[in-house]
Amino acid sequence: MDAVNDLFGTDGIRGRSGDFPLDEESLLKIGNIICSGLGARRILIARDNRVSGPEIEETLCRGLHEAREIVLAGVLPSPALACLTRRQGFDLGIMITASHNPWQDNGLKFFDSSGKKLDSETEKKLGSLFYGIERGHTGNPTIKRMDLTSAYIEFLRLVFKNNPISNRSLVIDCANGAAAKLIKQLSSAFDLNWKIIHAEADGHKINLDCGATAPASLQAAVKARPGAIGAAFDGDGDRVIFVDEAGNLLDGDHTLWILARNLAAREKNFNPVVVGTIMSNSGLEKALREIGLTLARAGVGDRQVMRLMESKQAILGGEPSGHTILGHLHTTGDGMLTLLFLLRALQENGRDLAAAANSLNMLPQLKSDIATIERFDFNQWPAFVESQKKIEGNGGRLVVRYSGTENKLRIMIEHPDREKAAHCLDNLLDIFAKGKGDIQ
Repeated sequence: MDAVNDLFGTDGIRGRSGDFPLDEESLLKIGNIICSGLGARRILIARDNRVSGPEIEETLCRGLHEAREIVLAGVLPSPALACLTRRQGFDLGIMITASHNPWQDNGLKFFDSSGKKLDSETEKKLGSLFYGIERGHTGNPTIKRMDLTSAYIEFLRLVFKNNPISNRSLVIDCANGAAAKLIKQLSSAFDLNWKIIHAEADGHKINLDCGATAPASLQAAVKARPGAIGAAFDGDGDRVIFVDEAGNLLDGDHTLWILARNLAAREKNFNPVVVGTIMSNSGLEKALREIGLTLARAGVGDRQVMRLMESKQAILGGEPSGHTILGHLHTTGDGMLTLLFLLRALQENGRDLAAAANSLNMLPQLKSDIATIERFDFNQWPAFVESQKKIEGNGGRLVVRYSGTENKLRIMIEHPDREKAAHCLDNLLDIFAKGKGDIQ
């Protein structure tokens, strides 16, 4: 069994609450290997507001019994946990969340002492240790409970202390998740009058018909407030997407485009490289090139984006899904920090969001997901390979990958002609529907 693939996905550990690897025995073992494999003795733990969070937290802490000190921060966004892990000298930060997944799911994200997500080699080591333990051991660790929301607000205040943010009309969708409490305090701290929606603490409603993955209600709310713009977080607040004054949905590529132009003009240490992913639109690549910047593509996941940013010495990177990393200030995607940077960019450039976004000409991208449990190498499938050659030989771009967080196969086709893209997608879906009988 491949321990990494079985235990870790693209963003930590994730699954259905109560099932492997979030059952009691597995959580105890995970706690054991964190202490034995990483030597973590001072650990910060936070969670989103899913109903399963407190029970997972309690079980995990019993497995972490060899830790010298465990601080429970309660409900807090993932980027806040990552930041405070680094700034307050913890050995490890653990976020209990399933991000954009439905409430029945949950998971664990791990951040090292520098606030970065664990690398694949460390995950591989932990996976091997996990399967080397027959049973998890339990104990009673020293636990403190602290509300650290204000500490993260102070970090944001320090970033913008010399650059006040104007009080423009803004609607914020908190996805009924971890960002809700923080956003309310952030609005007060910056003396901003924002309309906040989907900010309920009910752990059954996280991401339910709201947030970054379901922004229709935000778009409607923006349209009902002339001149307003919108921002939608996901369940743990590490990504944000925007809605312009006309109610049009913008993705993370639009955010990169707006921030890249602003940062290139104002930051002395701005390296003319912006890091995206294989999913980033070719229109962004072309637009950046026209203003003297280069788009470098990483694999999917903000961890991979951050690694390539370090390699390229870039301070800006992100994903179309809304993870945006401001590498000169933070180590992971941060919806709150991104929101403030975008507001400042609009303020300094004297433009509305629609005008700033419309200067980016995006190529049509069509996407589809296929539910799957079995995984196989589709590059060894003649029918798929032939379809891929036709798409790419006809000026298009195809990305097919397995999700690292759900049992899904994700398909993306990009083509200058939307009708051709739709035709190619239909053909490819038909190929997958017929099955892989001729796979070699």
